[in-house]
Amino acid sequence: MIKNVLRMFVLNLAIVLPITMIILALQGVSLGMVAFLVLSFLTPMVLRRQDRLQQFLTYPWRNSLYAYSWIWCLTFFFLGDSVIPFAIATGSMGLIMVGWIAVFSICLLAMTLVAVILTLYAERPRFNCWFDDSLDMAVYSLPVPMLLLGDVLFLNVPDPILAAQLSPQVFTFLQLWLYGFVIWTMAVIAIYLHPRMGQKQGLRLARIMVTALIWLAINGHLMYGWKPDFFMELLYFMMPVFQGNWLVYITPGLLEFVILAMSVGAGLLLEDLILKRQAK
Repeated sequence: MIKNVLRMFVLNLAIVLPITMIILALQGVSLGMVAFLVLSFLTPMVLRRQDRLQQFLTYPWRNSLYAYSWIWCLTFFFLGDSVIPFAIATGSMGLIMVGWIAVFSICLLAMTLVAVILTLYAERPRFNCWFDDSLDMAVYSLPVPMLLLGDVLFLNVPDPILAAQLSPQVFTFLQLWLYGFVIWTMAVIAIYLHPRMGQKQGLRLARIMVTALIWLAINGHLMYGWKPDFFMELLYFMMPVFQGNWLVYITPGLLEFVILAMSVGAGLLLEDLILKRQAK
């Protein structure tokens, strides 16, 4: 397994990195980035279709899981830079090129490892329907949105004047983030709970609706409803926003996992009650 993954990574890197660096050197960073995005996504899928490589390596992941790993790593390496800032002195072109080679190589390695981990996770034994469903939906719905949210909340803004200047931009981003998060999570719930072979469509549709509505209701109340003072103080302590504290990456994710688990549990309870009533 490990040798196979390393072979896939090395072969992938040998194709993606030289082409990306040539385009970056000749056409600039923007086109180089586009080349890396496209090549890092398509190259493993093209390699999978090459019969001549079947004796050399096997494909160690599913296409859908690699695609999600691709999104994860691109978000972390190229959109998320608050916790691990990376800068290169612009005076040396050689250092700049070495820096980009390192970033692209590490990002490609991360894509490979995350895809393998997700594949092993998807093949794990399942013991509890409620917990497994909640965990699966959390894995698909939370990491990318929580990373983007954390990058904004992680900002350290001690100066009130600077905070006032940034607040309109931050507010606009948070609005867009909220809309995107709702759409993303609703899509995950609908796709994950979509009725498969042997499942009753009407019953599963009812479960999807209940799960989605409860998730929306709880999040809506947390965003816009009344909350006691002690809850706000606890939330601020656990999620110190705009102070450069890494908890802003963890606390929102844990809170959303609890909300998602409650919603999944309610939908599953409804489905079980209806099935028991029909069995009688």
